[in-house]
Amino acid sequence: MIMKIKHKWEKLELNKKFTFIIINFLMIPFLAFSLLLFHMMENNTISEKLYNMENSMKEDYDQIVKNVNSINMATQFILSDQSLIDYLKIVKSNEQLSIEETIDFYKLNVSFLERMVNNNPYLYQLRVYVDSETMQEMMPILYRKKRMERLKWSKDDILEGWKFDYEDTLFDSFVIGQDNKVMSLVTPIYDYSSGLIGIIEVAMSMNTMFPSLYEETSNEWNYFVDNKNNIYWGGNKDTELLDYINQVGEHVNQAKKVNLSDTYYTKINGKPMVVGYLHVKEISGTLVSIQSAEDEIEKIYFLRNVTILIMFLVLFLLIAIINAVVKKLLKQLYL
Repeated sequence: MIMKIKHKWEKLELNKKFTFIIINFLMIPFLAFSLLLFHMMENNTISEKLYNMENSMKEDYDQIVKNVNSINMATQFILSDQSLIDYLKIVKSNEQLSIEETIDFYKLNVSFLERMVNNNPYLYQLRVYVDSETMQEMMPILYRKKRMERLKWSKDDILEGWKFDYEDTLFDSFVIGQDNKVMSLVTPIYDYSSGLIGIIEVAMSMNTMFPSLYEETSNEWNYFVDNKNNIYWGGNKDTELLDYINQVGEHVNQAKKVNLSDTYYTKINGKPMVVGYLHVKEISGTLVSIQSAEDEIEKIYFLRNVTILIMFLVLFLLIAIINAVVKKLLKQLYL
């Protein structure tokens, strides 16, 4: 093979040899520089998307923590409300309050809790459920436990902790399909002598807790995984998201075991993707974001291909010019 190439090279005219050498000295460094430049552009684009994702997920985390603090403060306020605790103990013991005492309790305690909810734009509702069939319900705060059983989370084995993505079916006026998915912190109220005297539900809309799950952004998918591996994706569910969840799910599950947070670049079904996951210890779950980098990478590849095409066009033009110049110089030299 080498001998054939050497033989062909020796048979070439001198002007073509000069042209070939000059072109290679010019084009090889330029081609290498161009490929390196576009490779750096691709890496910079990916790094920028990873950086933007980290900042975006940090903002989401800060918002979630702020929302969680609002729910925890409301829960602690109820647990520290001695007047409410005393009232629940009376209900538990089946003692009867006078009409005046009931009205006073409503005006002083229930009305205050109602105002607290109304003045907090983050809270959806605050409710206390009591295991009593005779207690007078005081809407929108105090309800009988029988009404709580209409809610999805009341069927859970443990009536405590965070409950996600359920519908507010407390009342008969609920319309199936209406957009009122909520999440809440459920906390039992215990008394040393009376035992369980009530259950607190401090609720917030899913849209408020996880705004990124409901943003309609093209080429971006977000979802949340709780500690039981239940997945919540808000308003951006589609076949693509389900496929991506399967692709990155194992990676996220491994990271959850050690409470890791990270962002990385990968290819899913041949498409360039930036994936980020953030452990949210406050609600024992993981927020996951998947963004397509296909548009940005394709632009770089298109620019690279156009540059190479132009380079080859210039190459053919240079070959013709250099060959003509070298041939003329050699002719003068022969003369």
